[in-house]
Amino acid sequence: MEDEQIPKICEFCEASREIKMKCINCNLFLCRACHLKIHSKIKAANDHIGIGIQDYCTESIFKYTRKVNLKQISCLKHNDKTCFLFCRDCEQLICSTCVIKSHKRHKFEEIDLAYHKKMHQLEHESEQIDSEIPNVEIQETKLREMKLEGENNIKEIKYKIFQHEYKIKDDISIEAKTLLKQADNRWELTKDSIIKQRKRIQKSREDLEKRKAQLNLVLHSRRASEIFVTAKEVKPLLLNTCFSYVQIETLLFSPRKCDLEDIGVYHKKERFAFVCAIQTNLHDISRMLEIDEKKYVLYSSVEKKLQLVQFISNAINIQKEIIDIVVSDIAVSKDSRILLLIKSDLYCLTDTGKLKKLELGTAYEDLDSVQCIHLNNENQIVVGSKFDNDYYFEEERYYGMIMSFDSVDHFCNRTQEEFEEEPLFNKILYSFLPDRIISTNDNDYCLIVRETLFESKQISRFNHEFESKWIYDGCCKHTFYPIDIAESPAELICVVDNYKGGVIHVLNRDGNVLTCNLLSNEDVACPISVHITVSGMIFIGSEKNKKNQQAHIYLFKLK
Repeated sequence: MEDEQIPKICEFCEASREIKMKCINCNLFLCRACHLKIHSKIKAANDHIGIGIQDYCTESIFKYTRKVNLKQISCLKHNDKTCFLFCRDCEQLICSTCVIKSHKRHKFEEIDLAYHKKMHQLEHESEQIDSEIPNVEIQETKLREMKLEGENNIKEIKYKIFQHEYKIKDDISIEAKTLLKQADNRWELTKDSIIKQRKRIQKSREDLEKRKAQLNLVLHSRRASEIFVTAKEVKPLLLNTCFSYVQIETLLFSPRKCDLEDIGVYHKKERFAFVCAIQTNLHDISRMLEIDEKKYVLYSSVEKKLQLVQFISNAINIQKEIIDIVVSDIAVSKDSRILLLIKSDLYCLTDTGKLKKLELGTAYEDLDSVQCIHLNNENQIVVGSKFDNDYYFEEERYYGMIMSFDSVDHFCNRTQEEFEEEPLFNKILYSFLPDRIISTNDNDYCLIVRETLFESKQISRFNHEFESKWIYDGCCKHTFYPIDIAESPAELICVVDNYKGGVIHVLNRDGNVLTCNLLSNEDVACPISVHITVSGMIFIGSEKNKKNQQAHIYLFKLK
């Protein structure tokens, strides 16, 4: 690189090829003779600085280049004048003529002072560039890694899609072969029946032809006695009804829509390991929560019945039962207190089975219709409500409201009949109504919310200040209608979807679907509630099935 910048001959005499020096001021490469005998003798070059060629392109050259002659700078506008001031307003060097003609009343500065300021500015800029280059290199490395990771990810996704395509083709091929085999088997039965009947018909025909031949002999006989004898012995001919025993089965093939049409439906079913099923005496398990170890509260919305039960050896031991009670939602506190939402009022179920109304305050009473209740990780009461929008626009007359109040103990221990108390926190959910609320292990909230206009549902995750983090509205083409939600110890969100035979969606903490299981293929009938224990056991409550059996609680282990 250095050799390319140094000329091959002296730029002064243009004859010698032995370049030894460079004049910093003239910016010329010189041979030794020109430098010593000519250049150094010129009066105007007395203060010029020359450096040895061996120091060219090294750090020393930059020290010399800064020792410039600030008194011999020609004016750009007036070539016969030299600059002696720096105009701060115009940011340029000027001569005496410039001052008189175009820089009156401007602010000036000595050239050497301005020069050192500019040098300092450029040095600072150079330092910033030097400090920024590593950051740019880090970002470049990250982008390169991101590109590589993205390429690997898309390759993996494409591979999985192609593999799934082949899997679907294999499944369709297997299904087609099964149908073909079933059709062949059913035809074989009919064909065998036809063959057997044909044999009977052939034998019957042979018998009839033989009988007719005998009759023809008698009829052509001239002996009258044979006519009488034969007529006496001949029995009436019975009509052959063998065709009535052959059932011709006409088969029709009707293609049906199935899950194989949707390439996005399939997920790993091995995430769920079926453990057992426990039969109840209830019509449905619309709500199920754990009170403490192996003790649960079950509620049937159809029968309006609340049960406190204990699971013993895969059987249910009913410890307490309350009938004729209409409950909208249930919550259980950290100290095993059971809160019930009844007609927009909040009650605590006492040990004696009595209901104690909790007066949360005037703010709670102003709510139009409380939809759901919850107790967060701090044992605070969280209420989801429908609120009337007096200034609604278009068709949105209602919007959702989330309010949090003090702990359960605070209200259970109060004895005042009337009091003023504001909620700890409230949040408006425009265009959505809350149907179900749960707290996550990291103090977030997951809600089942319903649109006020179109009634469609979705899962929304909020942080502790109810700032939205993500929304999940289903991964399949079918209607997404979640009715219950729970979180596993591994921070996986399980959602019960009331679609056909029932669907369980499993989401990670970022809202990405990991599994979407169609439970119609399992031994689960109409799931409508879900609860997950601290050990990771999944309890799925169902409705009475088509065989008119009572509701079951199905136990799964999430792998």
